Amino acid sequence: RPFIYNILGYLKKSPRVLAAVITVIIVVSVSVTVVVATGATSAYAVVYKGETIALVKEHSVLAEAEILAAKKLNNPLCTAELIKVNLNETLVGENNLVSASKLADVMINHSENIVTAAVLKVNGSAVAVGKSVVPVENAISEFLNDYKTQSGTDNVEFLEEVTADKVFTLKSEVKNLPTVEDYFEFDKENLSVKTLSTVTQTEEIPFETVEVKDNSLTVGTKKVEVKGIKGVKEVTYEVASCNGKEVSKTAVSTVVVTEPTNEKVIVGTKRPVSS
Repeated sequence: RPFIYNILGYLKKSPRVLAAVITVIIVVSVSVTVVVATGATSAYAVVYKGETIALVKEHSVLAEAEILAAKKLNNPLCTAELIKVNLNETLVGENNLVSASKLADVMINHSENIVTAAVLKVNGSAVAVGKSVVPVENAISEFLNDYKTQSGTDNVEFLEEVTADKVFTLKSEVKNLPTVEDYFEFDKENLSVKTLSTVTQTEEIPFETVEVKDNSLTVGTKKVEVKGIKGVKEVTYEVASCNGKEVSKTAVSTVVVTEPTNEKVIVGTKRPVSS
């Protein structure tokens, strides 16, 4: 108590010090009241170019967001262009804090050189760009439909992996890509289209020649007793073509329409008698 009395006595003698102490007490009291009343908590403002773009609870949220952003971008060139931010301490309401996943999205959206684009991919590489994924998918279907019409079959596919995807990429990369329409018109030789069609053909069945010996006819004599007639069969083939050129043809079924008639030939075996 003597210690407290001494301090009070000192403050009475020093009005300026007393006023400063009272001010500090008021500020602390107001701050505590605001925190309690609003549910505010200590946090960090995520700052980019002097602007607060998000609020997070801890430093670790930013570290996790950077890892998630790299996974979402799935492109090392884009990851290198991700914005760099600063963290400033602040007081905010719990409801204003964002998760690492949300912060990752915000950081990607603020990265000026990173854009989302609908691209045509061939074996995993972007080769053309479209307005959105649907038009790219439609362009792929139309391209294959041309081969369906030409080959008369619905069994048409690319030998390469051809897909329509929405990806993160750099503005400079998008500028260097042709449109999907131009790619299919001028660069289609880079694609291999396989068609499997089924065709049925009418073919001849050759007849066999059967010789029958006859000792009533002299050696060297031949006489056709039954004339041979070729048969007829219908053969169904599975034809594989690549870019319109046939690469294989396999018979899958055969139906005999008319059996062949074997030719019968009489062959003389009688030797002439010596005089």
